Amino acid sequence: VRIVWGIALLIASSFVLYGAIQMQNLRSYGIARMAAVVCMIPLLGPCCIAGIPFGIWAFLALGKPGVRAAFDSRLLADARLSS
Repeated sequence: VRIVWGIALLIASSFVLYGAIQMQNLRSYGIARMAAVVCMIPLLGPCCIAGIPFGIWAFLALGKPGVRAAFDSRLLADARLSS
């Protein structure tokens, strides 16, 4: 049971880290938002209780219209560069 729980924590923490990197680079809005939610789950997110305020902050920051617009503009800029 401890091994399974440890693997679940490793996967959840890795996902939160990946989502934070996506948020920092203004890529994949959905993954960044899901990672914020996972961070708020006390027994699953990294650092247990300490992850809750950071998850709330990220979730609220991602909900702002200007932040969503920044993700969208980055997506459009990447589409122009690839074509």
